[in-house]
Amino acid sequence: MSSSNASSGSHRSHSARATGTLTGVLKDERTHKPIAGACIQVHQHGNGYVAHTRANGQYRITGIPTGRYQVEVNFPSCYHFNVDYLSTHTFREVTITAGATATVSASLPRDGELEGRVVNATTGQPIAGLCAVASGSWLSPVHTNANGTFIIGGLTDPATLSFEDCRHARGYQYPTVWYPNTTQASAAKPIPVGYYKSQRGIEIKDSLTGGVSGTVHNESGQPVAELCVMADNGLGNDYQFVPNDGQDSVSVTNASGEFTDEDLPAGSTYRVFAAKKYLTAAELARSNVDCTLPPYYYFGGNENKESGTLVTVNSGQTTTGINIVIPQAFLPDKAIVGG
Repeated sequence: MSSSNASSGSHRSHSARATGTLTGVLKDERTHKPIAGACIQVHQHGNGYVAHTRANGQYRITGIPTGRYQVEVNFPSCYHFNVDYLSTHTFREVTITAGATATVSASLPRDGELEGRVVNATTGQPIAGLCAVASGSWLSPVHTNANGTFIIGGLTDPATLSFEDCRHARGYQYPTVWYPNTTQASAAKPIPVGYYKSQRGIEIKDSLTGGVSGTVHNESGQPVAELCVMADNGLGNDYQFVPNDGQDSVSVTNASGEFTDEDLPAGSTYRVFAAKKYLTAAELARSNVDCTLPPYYYFGGNENKESGTLVTVNSGQTTTGINIVIPQAFLPDKAIVGG
């Protein structure tokens, strides 16, 4: 795309045919103040010209070959959006005639913003590097900075706000949390935000995940390999254990019947159970194996969910000794039993 400097009016033309000029001014719809730094693009069948609005909101593009063009504006540059206004507006088509100046001006509404901070619920220290996501904003996710702060723009309607640990760290991480400070998506509350309506000073508290570890054996004390192990916090969420390798894939007991997980939302109690599911080699190679089908056998109990022993998961700690003893009759025919 050819460019024209909004201050000097210098340009490169696509051809030797007659040219014209486009000018205009960009203002805030409510305050009527000029909008500086916006990228004005005038294009036709892949060919186009570019200028940026000056401090007074004005722009000027010279040397545009005659013809019919589409006019667009982006913030704050042609390829990067900011948090102030809708990213792209199409004004209308404009006809450029030889030796003449066409004018296209516009007033644009300012988007709403969400601004706040995420801290560790235990220490109060800021949490950097979390992905903040607001529904309805193409400008998210954004990352919390070193101070744990975030700002998301591009909002025109009430939005839900969530934070995800997208750093792909190994070991303890931060579970996804929704405003207002819940790990349950169903409990998330929309935040009133929209044109000229922002919410600031939002504080989100998150805690490192906790973990559990243990073994699965049969009644003879032999380890059972390749069984799915999960946990239920009683809030409608089953958590399949993730292998301790940082990868988000289905976990099963290893050859020694051992399992471990460090990715459970802390501050809750869980019933830990093994699923009557034998995994083939092909299934083990996939990350979308369904281990959620009953029956289950619970730690400290039997096939009855209420019989299971409640296990407390604390932030940044692994609760050990979760040893599940399963009757041989419960195990699938092809279960791998060692020892």
